[in-house]
Amino acid sequence: MPFRGDCPTCNLQRARVVSCWSFISSQSLLRHETVSKNSCWRFSSQFCANSFCNSVLRRRRICSRQDSHLVQVACLENFRDSDSRKEESDNGVVGNGADPSSVPWVTEPVAPLGSGRGGFLPYEVAFVQVGDRIWSFETGRFARQAGGAVVVRDGDTMVFCTACTETKNIKSTDFLPFRVDYFERFSSLGKTIGAYHKREGRPSDLEILISRLIDRPLRPMIAEGYFYETQVLSNVFSYDGVHLPDVLAICGCSASLALSSVPMKKTVAAVRVAIDKEDNIVINPDNRVVSTAKLDLVVSGTVDGVLMVEGGAEFVSEDSLMTAVETAHHSIVKICEAIDSLVKRAGKTKFTGKVIVPSEQMISLVDSLAGTELDDALNVFSKKERDEAIERVRAKVIDLALSKWKDSAQQDHQLHSSTPSMEEDEYLDAKLRMSWKKVLSSRMRQFILDKQIRPDGRGLDTIRPIDIIQGPLLRTHGSSLFTRGETQALVVATLGGEENAQHYETLDGEVKLRFYLQYFFPPFSVGEVGKLGPPGRREIGHGRLAERALAPIIPPREAFPYVIRVESNITESNGSSSMASVCGGCLALMEAGVPIRSPVSGVAMGLIVDGSRFAVLTDILGIEDALGDMDFKVAGNTDGVTAVQMDMKVEGIGMDILRQSLYRAREARGRILKTMLDVMPQPKPNLPASVPRICALQIPTKSIGDLIGPGGKHIRNIIEACGGEDVVSIYIGQDGLVSITSSDEEKLKRAVDMVENSVRRVEIGQEYIGKVTRILPFGMFVELFQGKEGWCHISEVGVERVESIDKIIKVGDECKVRVIEIDEKRGVRVSRRLPLLGDEVEEELEKQELEQRQQQNGEDKGKEGDSKDEQGRQRRYRSSRIRTPSTPRDTASRGKPRSPNSTYRRRTTTHMHKDNGWSKGGKESGESDASKIQKEETNQ
Repeated sequence: MPFRGDCPTCNLQRARVVSCWSFISSQSLLRHETVSKNSCWRFSSQFCANSFCNSVLRRRRICSRQDSHLVQVACLENFRDSDSRKEESDNGVVGNGADPSSVPWVTEPVAPLGSGRGGFLPYEVAFVQVGDRIWSFETGRFARQAGGAVVVRDGDTMVFCTACTETKNIKSTDFLPFRVDYFERFSSLGKTIGAYHKREGRPSDLEILISRLIDRPLRPMIAEGYFYETQVLSNVFSYDGVHLPDVLAICGCSASLALSSVPMKKTVAAVRVAIDKEDNIVINPDNRVVSTAKLDLVVSGTVDGVLMVEGGAEFVSEDSLMTAVETAHHSIVKICEAIDSLVKRAGKTKFTGKVIVPSEQMISLVDSLAGTELDDALNVFSKKERDEAIERVRAKVIDLALSKWKDSAQQDHQLHSSTPSMEEDEYLDAKLRMSWKKVLSSRMRQFILDKQIRPDGRGLDTIRPIDIIQGPLLRTHGSSLFTRGETQALVVATLGGEENAQHYETLDGEVKLRFYLQYFFPPFSVGEVGKLGPPGRREIGHGRLAERALAPIIPPREAFPYVIRVESNITESNGSSSMASVCGGCLALMEAGVPIRSPVSGVAMGLIVDGSRFAVLTDILGIEDALGDMDFKVAGNTDGVTAVQMDMKVEGIGMDILRQSLYRAREARGRILKTMLDVMPQPKPNLPASVPRICALQIPTKSIGDLIGPGGKHIRNIIEACGGEDVVSIYIGQDGLVSITSSDEEKLKRAVDMVENSVRRVEIGQEYIGKVTRILPFGMFVELFQGKEGWCHISEVGVERVESIDKIIKVGDECKVRVIEIDEKRGVRVSRRLPLLGDEVEEELEKQELEQRQQQNGEDKGKEGDSKDEQGRQRRYRSSRIRTPSTPRDTASRGKPRSPNSTYRRRTTTHMHKDNGWSKGGKESGESDASKIQKEETNQ
C-alpha cells in the first residue's frame, strides 16, 4: 500500500497539507532498526529547516539525540482528509490514528516549510513499495507553474518530471503533437562533461532511447481527440549510481500528466524486472544486478493490462519471460494506485474544452460512401499498388462526404446538434480524416476476424517468402541481402581493432562497445522524398533493438578480439524492418567468419482485437502495424529469447494473449531460422583476406608502464620499427590486454615478439641469443631481447682466459649467453662461457671441482683460524651450486627460475677471480664492477 507521513511540527503550526515528507527517508521505512514503539519512526526535531536529503537520523545517531520526534506513518486508506482531521492538543498527532499520549512530542518551536513569501507550499507526497525498496512521489515543491510536476525518488536517485499543455489554439490536425524529452545531468553525481563547452548538448542515444520508453506507453493513454500541443520533460537531478533512473522517469512523467489538466484514459506505471544469475526474479533491481542478469525487462502498463515490454535476455524461455512480466504487473498495479492517491489530493481539473472526435453519423456516412471499392483496394497484394488504390478511394470518399455533410448542415441548420460555426467548419476536415481511418481500420479488421484473410492474402500464421543472397558486396568483410516479402535489408559486418570501438559517456561512466549495430532508414525505402541528416529517434530505437538481439551471440573478447560494427541499410520497407536487420545481421556475421554462439532470427507479431474476439498475426505488414492494436517484436532462436519489444495501441493486453503471441513467435522464428541455415549452415571457418589480423596478448598490469615507456617512447618505437601507424596499431587496455592489429602478418608477428620481449621477465638459468651492444676492457653488454641488457664479465666471455674481448667478438655480433645472477642493484649478469662448455664438459668440470674441494678439505682438516673460516665461507658459498657425484643431473630443471639473489657460477676461486672482483675479500671486490664501468665511461 502507498504510505504518507505527517510532519508533527507542521501539524502544530496548523498547516493543512502534508509537508516535510521527504525528510523521512523512503528507504528507512523498510529498515526495522529505525522503528520504535507503536510503529513510529524517530527523526530530528529540526528536519523542517534541513535539506530533505540529509535530515534522516539512523539508529546510531538517534541514541545521542534527546530532542527527536516520533512520526506516525499510516496507510492512505486509513487517512482522513486534511479538512476533516480531528485537531488534538498541541502535543498530539493530528488525524493519523495514533495515540497522542504514547507519542512524546517536544514542543520547541521549529520553522515551518515556507514558500519564501510568508505562506506554505501546496505539498503532497505518496509512498509505494516496489520490490524491496520504497519509492516516493512528491509534488508541490518544484515547478508550481507547470501543468504537473513530480519528483520521483528511489534511494538517492531523484528524477524531476513536468507536463505542460497549450490549450489556447488548437491546430486542425488528426494527431496528437506530443513531445517527450529525457535529460541526464552530470551534476547529478557531482561530475561535469569532458568537453570544451561544459554544458550538455544534443541528447545522447541513451537519452533518446529512454525518451522513447516514456513516449510509447503514455501516448495511447491520452484521451481520443485531444490534439493540443503537449510536452513532457524528465530530468535526472540526483543519481546515486545504484538505482536506475529510466523507470522512475516513466512513472514520474505519467504522474505529472495525471496531475495536469491533460485528460488521460488510465494511469500508467512502469517497473524493471530481472532474472539474476541464480534464476531468481528480482523486481526493481539495482545496477549491479542488472549488469549480470539473464533477463532485463522494462514493463509498462495500467491496472488492467500491459502496454509496453522492452528488454534483452540471454536465451530465456518464453515461460520464464511470462512469469517475469506477470510479476512486474503486480508492482505496476501498486504504483498506479499510489499515483491515483496523489492525484486525488493534488490533481488539477481535467480539460473540459473542445476535442476533435467524429460523430457516429459522420463515420457511417464515410463507411457508406466507401462501399465495396475499399474492400477491393484492401485485397490488392502489392503494397505500392494497394496504397495507390486506397488513396484513390480515400480522395473520392472525402470529397463526397465533405459535400454531403455541408449540404446536410445547411438543411438542418445544425452540426453536431448545434448551430454551425466557423470553428466547427475549421475542424471538419480533421474529423473526416479521422472518420476515414476508423472506417479503413474497421474494414481490415472485418476481413481478418471474419474471413481469416490478411491484406496480402496470407493466413494468420503465414510468413512472407524469404530470399537470401550472401556476400553481395565484394570488398566488405561480410554482407547479406535479406528479403522477406516487401521488406529488404542490406546488412554489412565490419571487423576492426580496439581503436574502432564505440565510445560514449553516461552517468555510469565511459562506455566502450566492441559490438554495435547502426540502422539506416532512407526515404527511398518507402518510395518517398525526404531530407537526410542525423538518425532520428525511430532509427536509433530500431537499431538498438536489433543490437540487443544479436549481442548475446557475439563471442567474448578473449576468443575473438575484434570490434564488430554492423550496418543495416533498409532498402525496402513494408513492416518489421528491425527484425529483418536481426536476420540479415546474423547472416552477415557468419559471412565475415565471426564464430557466433548460435544463429538467431526475429519476427514481428500483430494483434487485432474487437470486443471478445482477437486474432494474433505473424509477420505483420506496415498497414497491419498502423491500423492494428499491437506491434510485438521477438528475436532469438527455438531455445529462448534474446530481445523483445511490444507496443500496444489499446488500453492494455491480457496475459493470455501475450502468452499466445510469444508461442506463435517461437514457431515463426524456427521456420525463419531453418531458411537461413539452409543458405548459411555455419560461419565461415576463416576470416576474409581483407580483414586485418589481430593478436591479443594478456600482460600483467604492472608491466603496462614498461611497455609504454616514458612519455610513450617505447610503444612508439615498436610501432615505427614495424612499419608505422598505417601498418600496425597497438591498443593497451587498462586490464592489461594488448591488442595488436595489422594487415601484414610478418609485421604483426614482429610487433607481437617486440611486445612480449618488452614485458618478459628474465629468469636465472635461461639462455638467450643476444646481440653485443657495448664492449669495455673488463666486460661487455649483451642485449637479451628488446629493452633488456645483461652484463657479461670478461671472466665469463670464454672458456679459457680472455685477455681482450675485441679479439674474439665484436659489437653487433650475436652470442648465446646464460643468466647467472639477477640483482636489483647490479642488474642482470650473464655468462657466455657456460653455453660454450656444453653439458658434458660442464659435468666433467664439476666432478673435477668436487674432487679438488674434497682433497682440499682433507688437507685443511683440523686447522684453526682465518684459513678455516675462509674455506668454510668458500664452501658455503659454493655448496648451493655444485652437485655431488651421487646426485643425478636434473636436465629437466634447466631454465627454471631460481631465487633472485642466487648465483650460477661453477668456477673455483682463482687469482683471476680475485682480480676481477669476485674474490672472498669483501669490499674491494664487491665494488669493482660498478666502479670500473663508471670510470671507463668517464674516461671515454
